[in-house]
Amino acid sequence: MQDSVSALTSWFILRIVLADIMTAIAEIESAIERLSPAEVKELAAWLEEYQQMVNASAEIFSMYDKEEEAGS
Repeated sequence: MQDSVSALTSWFILRIVLADIMTAIAEIESAIERLSPAEVKELAAWLEEYQQMVNASAEIFSMYDKEEEAGS
């Protein structure tokens, strides 16, 4: 019984989180549609820069993981 309640609770929490995410995505899409062409260009440049930062961070973490594994 405890497992059923726990699973049901997790399912409800997941639905709430997903609904919040979908709402946020819809709000972002709506905001982007209202941007001027110049603002869209600025956003695209920012997204490119952000993606490069994320990729660089992932590479650094990967290097740390490899060093840690080699030291084990």
